[in-house]
Amino acid sequence: MKAAGVVVLLVLLGALALAWAAGDLAPRAPADTPCAPLELPTPLPSDEAALRAAMEGALRAWAAAHPHSKPLRLGLVWAEADWAAGEVHVAFPDTYSSEGALLLAERAAEGWEVHFPGEPSYLALLERGPARHLPRPALEALRAQSGPAVGDTSGLYYLPYSAGTSVLVTCVDCYPGHFPSVDLYSLGDRILRAARDGTVAAWRDVGDFCCCQSGCGVCNSYLVLDHGDGEYSAYLHLVSGSIPEPLRQIGAFVPRATAIGIEGDVGYSCGSNRPEVGCGSFLPTPGQGCGRHVHFEVRDAPYPYGQRLRPRFQDVYEQTEPPTYYLEEGRIYVSGNLPPSPTPLPTPTPTPAPTPTPGACNPPAGSEGVYLFSEARFCGYFHPYLVSAPAITTPSPLNEGVWSISLFGPYTATLFTAPDYQGIRETFLDGDEDLSDNPISTETASLRVQLAECPVISPGLVLYTSSGYSGACRRFGESDPDLEDDGLAGSVRSLRLVGPYTVTLYAGAGYTGPAETFASDVPDLLEHPLGRNIRSFRLGSRLCNPQAEGVTVFALPSYAGACRTLVTATADLSSTLGMIPRSIWLQGPFHAVQYAAPGFTGTQELLLVSDPDLTDNPAFPARSLQVVGGSCLPWREGVTLFAGSGFSGGCLTLRTSDPDLSASGLAGHVGSIRIRGPYRLTLYALPGFAGPAEQIDRSDPDLSDNPVGVQAASVQLERIPCNAGHGGVTLWAQPGYDGVCTTLRSDDADLGNDGIGRENAFSLRIIGPYSVTLYSGVGFTGTPAVALGDLPDLGNTPFAGSVASARVRPLGVTPRLWNDLRPFALPLQVSTHPAWYLQETGYTSSSPDDPVLSCTGSSGTRTLWYRVSGNQSAVLHAQGMGLAGLALALWTEGPAGLRELACGSGETPTLQAVMLAGRPVWLEASIAGPGSGTLALQVWQSRPFAIYLPLVVRGPSSP
Repeated sequence: MKAAGVVVLLVLLGALALAWAAGDLAPRAPADTPCAPLELPTPLPSDEAALRAAMEGALRAWAAAHPHSKPLRLGLVWAEADWAAGEVHVAFPDTYSSEGALLLAERAAEGWEVHFPGEPSYLALLERGPARHLPRPALEALRAQSGPAVGDTSGLYYLPYSAGTSVLVTCVDCYPGHFPSVDLYSLGDRILRAARDGTVAAWRDVGDFCCCQSGCGVCNSYLVLDHGDGEYSAYLHLVSGSIPEPLRQIGAFVPRATAIGIEGDVGYSCGSNRPEVGCGSFLPTPGQGCGRHVHFEVRDAPYPYGQRLRPRFQDVYEQTEPPTYYLEEGRIYVSGNLPPSPTPLPTPTPTPAPTPTPGACNPPAGSEGVYLFSEARFCGYFHPYLVSAPAITTPSPLNEGVWSISLFGPYTATLFTAPDYQGIRETFLDGDEDLSDNPISTETASLRVQLAECPVISPGLVLYTSSGYSGACRRFGESDPDLEDDGLAGSVRSLRLVGPYTVTLYAGAGYTGPAETFASDVPDLLEHPLGRNIRSFRLGSRLCNPQAEGVTVFALPSYAGACRTLVTATADLSSTLGMIPRSIWLQGPFHAVQYAAPGFTGTQELLLVSDPDLTDNPAFPARSLQVVGGSCLPWREGVTLFAGSGFSGGCLTLRTSDPDLSASGLAGHVGSIRIRGPYRLTLYALPGFAGPAEQIDRSDPDLSDNPVGVQAASVQLERIPCNAGHGGVTLWAQPGYDGVCTTLRSDDADLGNDGIGRENAFSLRIIGPYSVTLYSGVGFTGTPAVALGDLPDLGNTPFAGSVASARVRPLGVTPRLWNDLRPFALPLQVSTHPAWYLQETGYTSSSPDDPVLSCTGSSGTRTLWYRVSGNQSAVLHAQGMGLAGLALALWTEGPAGLRELACGSGETPTLQAVMLAGRPVWLEASIAGPGSGTLALQVWQSRPFAIYLPLVVRGPSSP
């Protein structure tokens, strides 16, 4: 049907109709009945084109105000009297898919006035809609859909896919009325999993119908979970029959990460996954297809009732920088949706795009995908691809030739000289700035894009194109007779073995030619005879691999002799392994308990760290061994306790307090602590949070010299989140924007009253038009420091761990200063009292003809400019610190014309020069060489007795 079911929420029309007929709106499992069609509207006569023109104009205006939206197209339009409606679909490329929206309009004196979902006027116009096109169930669904988001979720969700699955966000705000719902597309495992613990509130499974017409919403399949805190998550477009039978019971408990169905295209779904199947009287449309994806949303009542909430995702927060809980359209994330008591499983982060080189042609930084360019050196027209393209048909300069290619993120690309992946082909693992001298030249006609993610989370072999386990990579679980098919022949530079494996590399295909065998990781194959001349490989089994996660026991001390890697318990070491362990190596989140008798009896000993000599231990000779895999996820948010210093040995990750660490074997054995996220912990020397205590805000690699430290028997956690993503100045207790934090939008005379506490700030971020002045004393006392941008590490500045109060002020226009790539918050306010100015230097650049290069002696100098002015003549003093190779220069006429130059060099360069009243000068801070850091610049003025400026002024100054 092309009119009555409208907007994404009409996916529930069938269920709503049943509920209304029974007079009961409580969510429940509907019967599997055929989809009941609604009356089709009559299209407008051709002379009613004015309505279509008005709606198309309104869509263009909406798209201009929503830069992340996809191209929109207007479908069927109809009207009755002064009321009208029109269907809107998204012109999705490739695998992108979503639903659509319904625009409403009313006739006014000047013509048709168009209204969008989410506007207050939209609801009023809904009530006036003709009943034959908007029956009561449809009206209720539209009313629920049309309201804006009422806020963020209080609970934290996980991406609804298996942990480790790459997920493409196809839509967040791509058409009117969709936000804050999200549409997701799996690039791997299609199994959908519960995003939070909950109980089944409603479900529907109506068959394998699909079509890209709004009325097809009555034929949708879905599941709704009640999370017990007033929030309900809904999963739409599930494959028919994929909801497990135990979940087809209202009230059934569903733990997080439980499989709840399969991502599909059932119901109202537009895309290119398969041809339309039709739904009731809604017949397939020639040339139109259905799109596989899951529509995920959270409400304050069971779908489709209540109002929508903006979902916050915990695993998104853990893999974004700067961290955010919210999904960004077009990006790829990796699901971290583990069961509540997970086995260790890392969540890989997509490779960030490189920072563009100043002066070169580059695609937008941070945008993942395969980029094709119409000119060499990554210049000219470019187009990003996230999926394969059987034909480069988009009207663009690319039709005349592809001259360069760039890869951002976990991708490989194969170019073909003919459509449909035919003709000469060439595979790229890295970018190439000039394809004209390649076998494929510039004649690209089709493109195959493959995801090259290779998280080291399961046994097998990982091959990398660069040394040190970097560059493009591919993971293998079995032997491969020809790496040419994977684009890796002759390109492998390093490798990792995960699990009990050996690998034999061959120079020829089919396991032929010179060969070399490895039983451990290889950081650089160029140091070995075969080098990169590798065409095939064969995986072999190895029962002993100390580099694999687990417990490896050795027959001799010092990790020598026969060995065996274990991840499970062994009740009789002699009969099973044929040896008595004399040394033991622990790798990953594992520890062991050895027993003097078989069957885990006799004298026992807890082993939390590796031991090169067990012969003098109480339980030697051990006859049985328990292997314990701790819940250790140090890359995830939480507090991880390690048995050894330097974040080594057996470990345990906590997100809540633990009154007794003895169960994990860590009581009295905590050697180091790593904190991820806004946590403060208190260590206690006794169980039950008793005895001597110690409060910790930052990661500590060695607790041996702490008051409680190693002897900790219980730990109390306090999560102190801050609202860093909503604007303001956020202070963190750890470098790199981590740890306990406090967000300020106004003055704070004593940070001791806030979450971060006094003298505890080690990084700072400014979001929005704010300036901040830091003080070392409470009540805005002590030497001030003005932060002029984000500061990831205050550790090498005078204000590391000494901030006690802060003034935060909103800014007006922020002028852009010379050679600074970012807006500069404030000009330097010089007074007789020295003040510090702090600025991160990682994004600065310099002009090659800058005369200050004679001071630094380096063509790689980067420069920051500061405008300084005063209302009286004075001597300006400047002193810099925090960066090696720093030089300061003063310009009396700005960068365009040099009048006076004074340079200082060394660890703490200092300069002084005359500044005339009312005449601005420019202070230049130059840093030679690569790298980044925080520049701490102190500036003040002193009143001179006389001013001498060569060729300008001679004699005493006026008072």
